[in-house]
Amino acid sequence: MTTADGAMGSDMPGKAELLGLMLDSVAALPVDGLPEPGPETGWRPALEAVAHASWRLHLEHPWLLQVDQGRPLLGPNALDCWSTGNPPSRKPC
Repeated sequence: MTTADGAMGSDMPGKAELLGLMLDSVAALPVDGLPEPGPETGWRPALEAVAHASWRLHLEHPWLLQVDQGRPLLGPNALDCWSTGNPPSRKPC
């Protein structure tokens, strides 16, 4: 870390931890415009709604495209998403 990076604070060890917290904060955001799952909801409208929600999320947070998301996110919001049984289409896990 350089001196300028040290300005983040002593509770932030480095860039990877900061990006992990940023991703976890995005995992806590609600997803608007998704239809409730059910037999009357066709797969195509549901998939289109998920695609549009993902598009909006990436327009609001363009830095998401530059972050390696190859490993699972283990922050409290992402873990809460999975532990409550919410599928990824209901929250951006």
